[in-house]
Amino acid sequence: MIYGLLIALISTLSLKDSVFMSNLDSVLTFAHLSRNDLLFERKTFKEDSFHLPIIDSAIANPFYLVRESGSLANYINRDSTLPLLYRDAIRLLAFVKYKPQNIYSGVDSLIGALLYATQTLKMAFGGLNKYEQDSLLFESTYLFADEDDTTMRKKRGIIRLTENKIDSVPGDRYLEILSRVKREYIYEAGLVFIENVEEFLNNHNKSTFRKGKFKKDGINVYVGSDSVDVYTVAPPFVIIDPGGDDKYYIEKGKAFAPSLIIDLGGNDVYEGDDVSLGGGLFSVSGIWDTKGNDTYKGGIISLGSGLLGVGVLYDGGGENVFKGAYFSEGAGFCGVGILYSRGEDDYYSIWDFGEGFGGTWGIGILKDEKGDDVYRAGFKFLHIPLLPHSTRSFAQGFAMGFRPDAHGGVGILYDERGNDQYIAEAFAQGTSYWKSLGLLFDLEGNDRYIATEYAQGAGIHLAAGALYDLKGDDHYFSRFGPSQGEGHDYSVGILMDLKGDDVYHVSGGLGVGLYNSVGIFCDFEGNDVYSTYEKWGLGSVNPGRGTFGIGVFMDLGGIDHYMSRRRKNNLRTFEYSGVFYDRK
Repeated sequence: MIYGLLIALISTLSLKDSVFMSNLDSVLTFAHLSRNDLLFERKTFKEDSFHLPIIDSAIANPFYLVRESGSLANYINRDSTLPLLYRDAIRLLAFVKYKPQNIYSGVDSLIGALLYATQTLKMAFGGLNKYEQDSLLFESTYLFADEDDTTMRKKRGIIRLTENKIDSVPGDRYLEILSRVKREYIYEAGLVFIENVEEFLNNHNKSTFRKGKFKKDGINVYVGSDSVDVYTVAPPFVIIDPGGDDKYYIEKGKAFAPSLIIDLGGNDVYEGDDVSLGGGLFSVSGIWDTKGNDTYKGGIISLGSGLLGVGVLYDGGGENVFKGAYFSEGAGFCGVGILYSRGEDDYYSIWDFGEGFGGTWGIGILKDEKGDDVYRAGFKFLHIPLLPHSTRSFAQGFAMGFRPDAHGGVGILYDERGNDQYIAEAFAQGTSYWKSLGLLFDLEGNDRYIATEYAQGAGIHLAAGALYDLKGDDHYFSRFGPSQGEGHDYSVGILMDLKGDDVYHVSGGLGVGLYNSVGIFCDFEGNDVYSTYEKWGLGSVNPGRGTFGIGVFMDLGGIDHYMSRRRKNNLRTFEYSGVFYDRK
């Protein structure tokens, strides 16, 4: 099944890529443009030391973004195991040097992997003194707290290495310390951890476990039963539970204190404090739950999130509920966060910064294989002053850097099958801000995308964002632009829908290049409806800084309906460097 789907995906993307490129060439020629005109220089502003090649290439070259997005979708589809998915994640972070480490056997392999990963992780911070490490810890738990929420200030310093009094660290000082972290050791620690856990799972079954508790090398080990077990634990620990409807209460994480839960069956409930349940801060943390209808409720930095560390959550089946706070459900900052669900009809909910979020030197991936899923992000912190009645999401294939001082990372949300709902407000759904890359892939199903602004394939301020939907009758709604294949301020935004009768509504968007940007929209097939009402929409550009960007709108098939009187079926037109093309 997976192999057949992969072959279909590869052939579909390859065919559509050639169709897209040939039509794009034709449209550009009609407007007296060429592919080279889409490669105009982007203003780089301030250089920084946190760049990643894939981000810089995606911003500079829209064709690279299209090509690499297709390849990435193929890889993620192929990655049916967590180690494969993780390897591709760190490849995007330009990590290539690694020698596999097979550590002992049996339960000892889990303890050995945790210890080895922790020692490797410590090497990442070897060039920092204890005060500098504490400074990173002090600020990192507050790093993604909302600036308008004063109650979140208590999150500063909830994890530390020393008892020294630490004052707030200015942003430039934080980044200077961060620049000296040897991030490759963080990525390697995660790979050692994940590969050895998977090796353990592949070579053991429930009959090999005997209920009990013991401690080895400073790590508490708990082995449960096939009946109901209740765990109240604090890191460092390993839990192996063969079955039953279990309850987990996990206390706050600690620096260099790893944690691992392996649950092989049952309808389980997980509740965690901040930095727990697959949330790694200066640590590696993971959950492998292979069966059952499970409920996960975490605090900040949880449910497959790595902040200066690695966090993973793998769920092998069932109908699941995931609820996180901020920086949760596949979020990475100078680290890796992965949430991988193979279950049916899952529900995901966070405040912000998650569901596939990437920050500086980090990658966050949320991969869901099947089911009618609901992704909900935001509805907590108002987007003041721009949208005082809407909230911030920063989620669902979103990435962000620190303007103007540092690149961001890579954020990916990938959903294979099902009729899904993506519900967010500002900054979401294949979008990025400041030297970052945000991607959303949906392969199949009749989906609904709902957002307020800066969404659905948008690049904002020297960034690149893309949304690809391969099949289904879909509905895209964004109250405001920039959205739906729109770039703003030296950016690239792309939205491609390959098949289905779709409905698009946005105030202004759909293939728009604002302020020296590239915006590309392409709907390949189906009878579609387009609803826009602003001047800058449906293949247009605005003047800025004495020149223009490039906006391309293409509808390549079907009988379509437009609100704008200037647009209709079987029309090709351009104004300045904005191009509109409806082939039929």
